[in-house]
Amino acid sequence: MTTLYLRTNLTERQLGVLFGAPRKQVDRVRHDLVRLLGELVAPAPTDRRELWIVDGTLIPTRATRGLRYARITADR
Repeated sequence: MTTLYLRTNLTERQLGVLFGAPRKQVDRVRHDLVRLLGELVAPAPTDRRELWIVDGTLIPTRATRGLRYARITADR
């Protein structure tokens, strides 16, 4: 449930319907597990050159003709 919430950004009400649970229970589970998952993940690197986005997210980049967007993919 928590990973589905993080990946799709569904509302608590929508997750409750999918899993057959009340909204308040979804909130408690999500809140507790997001905190635990955050403790398992290593801290983010402080050097910006070490950061990678590999899920196709559009990020703003500066270009000579103004603001453009670059698609970052795993093959780059």
